[in-house]
Amino acid sequence: MSDGISRRSFLRSGVLGAAGAVVHRDSGRGYTSQSRPRIQEYRMLGRTGIRVSDVSLGAGVSQEPAVINHALDLGVNYVDTGENYFRGQSERVIGEVAKRRRKDFFITTKLEVHKNHTEEQLIDRFHGCLERLQTDHVDILMFHNPVDKEGRSF
Repeated sequence: MSDGISRRSFLRSGVLGAAGAVVHRDSGRGYTSQSRPRIQEYRMLGRTGIRVSDVSLGAGVSQEPAVINHALDLGVNYVDTGENYFRGQSERVIGEVAKRRRKDFFITTKLEVHKNHTEEQLIDRFHGCLERLQTDHVDILMFHNPVDKEGRSF
């Protein structure tokens, strides 16, 4: 890989949400417009052609669109969520932001997959994700805890 990092290493690094960023308001730190924290660089996500910020937002904890907007204003362009984060509420909050700023960031969401789920059920649940996110696409779809028909992890 020409960027010097394998996909597996990239995923392990935690950039894809597990490490997520906790982004908050300046809350009296005295930042000036010149000293305000910003994203330092953007990195290629494997061979996808997608350039993501060196800090991402794991949106499993945010219930406020203002937090996501603030992160985007600081240069974050990668937001990670999942259908089960706060029973879909995380996707709804991101959707509120996406309907105005979808072109500003990449969205990853996840479906939890068990051995009894059918392809049709997964497609229906994914369409539910798109509705909550108020978008016609996500940039990356992942499966949480996938298992095969015998109950073994992939």
